[in-house]
Amino acid sequence: MAPRAASSAAAAGAAALSDPASTIEFTQANPKRRGSSSFERYDVYKKARTVGDAWQSGANAADLKNDHAKGYLRLVGGVRPFSGLGVVLGRGPAAAPQQQQQQQQLQQQQHSSVAFLAATQQQQQPQQHQQQQQQQQPQQQQHQQQQQPLPTPSNRPFQQQQQHSSALSAAAAFKRSLVEAGSSSSSSVRSAAPAVRVGGGLLAMPAQLRESTLAQRLQSRRCAPAATETELMQPPPEPSWPSQAGYMRSVAPEA
Repeated sequence: MAPRAASSAAAAGAAALSDPASTIEFTQANPKRRGSSSFERYDVYKKARTVGDAWQSGANAADLKNDHAKGYLRLVGGVRPFSGLGVVLGRGPAAAPQQQQQQQQLQQQQHSSVAFLAATQQQQQPQQHQQQQQQQQPQQQQHQQQQQPLPTPSNRPFQQQQQHSSALSAAAAFKRSLVEAGSSSSSSVRSAAPAVRVGGGLLAMPAQLRESTLAQRLQSRRCAPAATETELMQPPPEPSWPSQAGYMRSVAPEA
């Protein structure tokens, strides 16, 4: 019965050594001296909680088996079937679940990136279509401008006639505005400065009054339209100031 129990315990220990989820428990302190490989592994075992942690820290299956056989540590935990003790970090059946998770994550990332690229392409296609339409509009405008008739020997006289008529209408409007401005200015000058006609006319006026009167008459004749013969034959209106008697007394006092 004892050999069978020992063999079953050895099998259980070997299975626990191959299971990265097995928990490491210490049975006694490290009896080795400092600087030895067993002492260094003991520090690793103290920091590690499972067999997988020990593998990541640098321990391998053979060291774990030897230390377990010497009684330095005890393995407790779930037992899963593996193909031997040569399981290292990142290889073997222990790394299969992690690799599957990594592959699934990579596939999800690739799928998301492909979907993002497809969405961006769909957004870019309407923008490109709008840009093409905007480019086609100036081309259509240029085509319409090109379709307008160019001056040819057949239609050139008609265009020249139109330009001549427009120039004549502009000149007539300009002359009309000048005539209206002259008539308004002449009427204002006549009302503001009436002609003085006393005795000998302009010769009997003082020098300053005579010069101002002549200047006003010249200005009114320049601005006013041409007078007819009947208007020229009519005498100028009588002035309201100064009176003839008062002006003659001031110019030629009585003896």
